[in-house]
Amino acid sequence: LDSVPPPAWEEYVAATSRLLRPGGRLLLTVTDYDQAQVPIDPTGRRWSPPPFSVQEGDVRRLFPLGSWDIEVLGKQVDEELSNGNPAFHGVIVSEVAYLITKKSRAADDTAAGGRKSRMYAGGAALALAALGAAAVGCR
Repeated sequence: LDSVPPPAWEEYVAATSRLLRPGGRLLLTVTDYDQAQVPIDPTGRRWSPPPFSVQEGDVRRLFPLGSWDIEVLGKQVDEELSNGNPAFHGVIVSEVAYLITKKSRAADDTAAGGRKSRMYAGGAALALAALGAAAVGCR
């Protein structure tokens, strides 16, 4: 995701969602840093990504809780990128690993407050009441 320009992130997630079945998992590793801290080059321009910074808030916004489970597996400073790349000189760059699991449709219904379950239960109660009324009318 950190090599994809931010305006295309939602398209990336939509494609991922189409490819993964419910219960499918995605191991997402990204870089996280303050892009405003990237130094300015000798021509007066700021070095530009990729890698783009992908912060935890971005991941949680792109993979919402109702449809995805997100687990942070680990976060560590990437010394090689921080010290070895002139574009990141003096910038603390972390590598973060996420395990993202696509929820099932049933989980989506539960996350949405169980509306479908209540609808089915309400429909069943009406059907039973109608059967009871019909049975009383047959006596």
